[in-house]
Amino acid sequence: QQEILNARVSELRKKQFDGKPRSFKAIPREYFPNCINQILNGMSDGKKRSLFILIRFLRTIHWEWPDIENLIEKWNTKNSPPIRENYIRGQLRWHKQQTGGIPPPNFTENSIYTAIGLHDPQCQKMINPVSFAIKKFLRENIPESKTAKKSKKGK
Repeated sequence: QQEILNARVSELRKKQFDGKPRSFKAIPREYFPNCINQILNGMSDGKKRSLFILIRFLRTIHWEWPDIENLIEKWNTKNSPPIRENYIRGQLRWHKQQTGGIPPPNFTENSIYTAIGLHDPQCQKMINPVSFAIKKFLRENIPESKTAKKSKKGK
């Protein structure tokens, strides 16, 4: 019973709203929302929670593990004081073992983002940093013909 349930949950996690798996390349940094960029500039408080957000965000937008590890290593040098490397390795190892892409927490008025001092107006308007990055990426990378079809349907 439990194995069947776990297989079904895993299958559902791979699917999106239309029932088809989404596939796109890793989203580049220029599409990241301001709150993620603020974290990447280094933190003095809330570093462990920021690490949690970064790992989940980067995995959900299809970054590969070596790229995530590289970015986290560079990010940690900007923190004051840096997080212990053992802690970071442990977090990365744990997240690698998880199946399915679990997105970072949603942005709400009393969310983890405000708790670590991220009060950006752009972030307050979005539900989740992943949805912002994906929408921005797709908006700027959809071929012209698809955009034209969408605008004709709207009329």
